[in-house]
Amino acid sequence: MSVAKATVAAPQSLPREGLLALAISVALLSSAFPVTKVAVSAGAGPLWFALGRAGFAGLTATIVLIVLGRGSIPRRADLPALISVAVLQLAAFFALNHTALAYVPAGRSSVLSNATTVWVAPLTVLFLHESVPWRRWAAAGLGVLGIMVLVGPWSLDWRAPGVLLGHVLLLLAAFAFALGITILRRWPPRAPMIELLPWCFGLATLLLAPLAIFAGEGIG
Repeated sequence: MSVAKATVAAPQSLPREGLLALAISVALLSSAFPVTKVAVSAGAGPLWFALGRAGFAGLTATIVLIVLGRGSIPRRADLPALISVAVLQLAAFFALNHTALAYVPAGRSSVLSNATTVWVAPLTVLFLHESVPWRRWAAAGLGVLGIMVLVGPWSLDWRAPGVLLGHVLLLLAAFAFALGITILRRWPPRAPMIELLPWCFGLATLLLAPLAIFAGEGIG
């Protein structure tokens, strides 16, 4: 009996640091949409706001890594992850998301633009050639139903200016983020992702700058 008890692994408790990081990330992400909506409604150009967001985030990430004594120069093996995050999950996601907020309420925007799970399953099959179990397909289907309930497309006036465009942009933003996840799974970086963040935000800033300039938007 004592031997049997010794071989049973004790259940692991959830780390407090992980739960704290999760709570902080939820709070920050949930506040991003209302803040962006207020800024765009007040006259800030969506792409200029996206540019500022990427630039200040890159500066903050750089300062944090300097304080922690961490940081690295990206190697060739890190480039697919770096480029996919910078182009798809930052530049494209910010540009599409912020532009859509000029037409779509913040609550609906947060639901649609973060519907990445809807795209991840088919992208996994197409690009990673993985066998997706039926439970994941069922989860994706439930996700679609949940999005429809929260968004309520039957209650929208699709003929109103910008309504259709805004929703299409949000779905494209979710697709871009999901594609970035797929690329990260296919070519994971060698360096810790946190050490690549300044480079990711820096590249995203360089990509967003010409878009904001040539779009002819007001800064605010």
